[in-house]
Order: sequence, then C-alpha cells, then structure tokens
Amino acid sequence: MAWIELISKELESYKPTYDFSNIWIADMHAKLTALASGPAGRGEPPVQSLLFKICSELPNADASDIQLQLEQFNSDGYRVAGEMLTDPDWSTPTVSARWGTIPKYTVAIDFEAGARTFYPVTVNRDQRILLKVEPTSFDPAFGLLSYLTLEFQFMHEYVSHALPIWINGTLEEVLLLAVTYRFYPLSQPIDGFRSVLANTLRESRKDQYSTARDRVSNFAGQIGQKQFSRFILTLANTDEAALSKTKKVNLATKLKSLPLSDKVLQNQCNKHLSTPTPGPPEFEALRDLIPSRR
Repeated sequence: MAWIELISKELESYKPTYDFSNIWIADMHAKLTALASGPAGRGEPPVQSLLFKICSELPNADASDIQLQLEQFNSDGYRVAGEMLTDPDWSTPTVSARWGTIPKYTVAIDFEAGARTFYPVTVNRDQRILLKVEPTSFDPAFGLLSYLTLEFQFMHEYVSHALPIWINGTLEEVLLLAVTYRFYPLSQPIDGFRSVLANTLRESRKDQYSTARDRVSNFAGQIGQKQFSRFILTLANTDEAALSKTKKVNLATKLKSLPLSDKVLQNQCNKHLSTPTPGPPEFEALRDLIPSRR
C-alpha cells in the first residue's frame, strides 16, 4: 500500500529515544501530521482522515502502554483463529474440539539480540506468546507494517503452533500458514483492509518457506481452499497412534512440492482431499499417490 510506504519512508532515518516514550510519541505525532497535511495526504482524503485519527489518539495513555496493546492484538488473534477453527466449512468437529481445549495464551515482550522488528514466538509448555525484539536494533520503518499485522501474526501462532499436536516446519510454516492466509480475508470484520496488510507483510517478509507457501496457496485455490483447510488441520491433529510422524512429515513434504501443472494428478489427489472428514486412510492414500520429488 502506497501510504504505508510513505509513512515508512518518513521513519527510515528516525532514531527514537526509547528512554522517554512521551518524546517518541510526540515525534510520531509530528511526522504523521506533516504527512497527512502534505500533498500525499490531501490527495487521498480517506487516508488523510485515518492519519489524523491516529494523531488524535497518540496523546492518550494507551498509546504508550505496549502491554495493553499486545493483549488486545492477542485477544483479536485468538478470536479470529477461533472463527477459522470452528467454521464447519474450513474445519472439522475433531479440530474444533481440540481448539476448545486451548486457552488464550499470555503475551509478553522478550529481548532477542539483533531483532530489527518484533515477531511472536509461541512457547506451548508455558502457554505464552513472546514478542521478540531488541530496541537498539529496531527498524521503525518495517516495524509499522509488523505492528499493523499483529492480529494476523497472533492468529498464525494459534493455528500453526498452539493447535498442532506434532511439530514440523513444513506443516506449520507452509501448509497451515497458507490456509490461514486464505481464511483471513473472510474473518470479521470484513473490511478488506486487514487482509491487504497481511498480504503486504507476506510479500515483504520472505523466508525459506515463502516459495513453497505460495505454491501450496495456489494449489488450494485450484482444488478448493476450504476442503484443503479441513485436510491440513486434521493432519496437524493426527497423533502417532493413528499415523507415524515419519509418514506425516513425508506427506507434508510431498504436498509442498506438488506440481501445479499436472492436472491429472491434481484430480486424483482431489478425490482424497475432498473427503468431508479426512483421516489416516486418506493421508496414506495421498502419500502413496504423490510421487517423491527428484
């Protein structure tokens, strides 16, 4: 979004004084007011109105209470995750029941050397989500987009890290995150704004899983994103007694590299993926059907 880029540009050379939050807030107030009052703001009245609204709220006590804000983002992320995991079109009764046992986690700031922006990390044993950051390395320009997408990031922590009963990078950061991106635009409130921000973050923050995640997202769009979501969520909640972790990891690996151009194979896979309540038989059949990538 162009206006996010404009604000980020304003922040590129800014070095905040973290010892005095009131100074930091005053600086932000001045920069946003100048941007809203300038040609860019006047050229887009809705954006100008939003910026002035942000400026008007900056002097409030809540603006410098980071813990209060994190708890709100955490609550919103937990709520949106619940929307997805209890939706019968996107989830299954087994997954919904599992979600019913997961409480809203606590949230706290946690120091991490070299962290240029903040990002959440889930610690399931403590039922906590830690927001990693190092103030002296913090990049305000990128921090804006990260902050505006914290609701989605917390949602991802619940869907990809709190919910699954087994751990695997491809499962969590490719398959589950791909279906989370697909559901998010349909979550409440449906405003088109939150999902655009999340996609902007996705395009800006490339990682080792990005290419595979985009491939899986495209595949889900072709065969039916809701049925793919039900399949992946159920796989994430299938225990060792029902299917070994070795087989589950093998299936996850094959799914992330499924050739998008092979329509015959896609149609064959769809027979198993379209099962309303998938389970080990469908997982085994699909694992045997998809060839290993050479």
